[in-house]
Amino acid sequence: IEKGSPLLVVAHFGGAVPPDASLVLGDGKTGSEPIRSMTRSLEDPTFAARVESVDSDLSYRVDFAGRSSDTYRIKVFEYPAVRRTDARMVYPQYSSLDTKVVEDIRHVTLLEGTELTLSCHLNKPVVEAKLVDPDGRSTELKPAAEIGEPVYQTTLTPTESKRYKVQLVDRDGRSNNRSHEIAVHVTRNNAPLVKTIQPSRDVRVSPVEELALKVRIEDDFGVIRQGLSYSIAGSEPRQIELEGKEVEEKKESAKKVATTTPKKNIPKRRVQASHLLDFESLKAVPDQLVTYFFWAEDLGPDGKPRPTHRDIFFAEVR
Repeated sequence: IEKGSPLLVVAHFGGAVPPDASLVLGDGKTGSEPIRSMTRSLEDPTFAARVESVDSDLSYRVDFAGRSSDTYRIKVFEYPAVRRTDARMVYPQYSSLDTKVVEDIRHVTLLEGTELTLSCHLNKPVVEAKLVDPDGRSTELKPAAEIGEPVYQTTLTPTESKRYKVQLVDRDGRSNNRSHEIAVHVTRNNAPLVKTIQPSRDVRVSPVEELALKVRIEDDFGVIRQGLSYSIAGSEPRQIELEGKEVEEKKESAKKVATTTPKKNIPKRRVQASHLLDFESLKAVPDQLVTYFFWAEDLGPDGKPRPTHRDIFFAEVR
């Protein structure tokens, strides 16, 4: 029977019914044998006794009127099962976060590009352990070199949110009879949001005008560079890297960043930058068309700089 199951022993007497009967339990490990009184069922020639939980192999017999029944033996087994799952997360460079270990998880949230190691602590060694996603694709869980309870683990870098089922098979071919799921939620590393705030439209300028340009940039994990690109019709585009002024976030958000991010070279998450485009120094002439746009760079999921730009504007020289 399965370990932890209850056991009901019923003794039926075909001839004379004894005044009482006892259930004698033995596990073969101790000299003492626990004795339990058996209860008769009304006037029926039967006695019964219950063992609430059988946690190991044992033997039993029924004693009555100075005699004993044959001795019977019970062998217990366990279905393979997951006791707990631990997660180790090695965060990508762009996050500036330190490695984190969380014990006894059923779901975990991580950043895109994070290296995730799942360690499943089992109740017994198995011959097969794997994670299976909703599409039926499986990932093998391999034995970990640890002393103590059996641990099986795997390392992966999830690119999308998924729910995994743990499937186990023991040496006797038994599978886990209780479902164990692990939900992995992946938070995307979004590209910077680049918004030109002055002017936010196409304009007409004079050949001697100085046009004040201003941009606001936001990124979920920080901007490493920002700048302006512009070109005059018939000439090569020019690119200028700009100094950015950090814009203070709301107090709640700032507090959250401070508690989750180490204080080491943290990129600016909200930046404002400006530039004065001098058309006289550009030697602009009437009817020329100047195009310009702001750009920003953050670190992508692969740890490499990722340029982004938005809103190309035109300045027509009148």
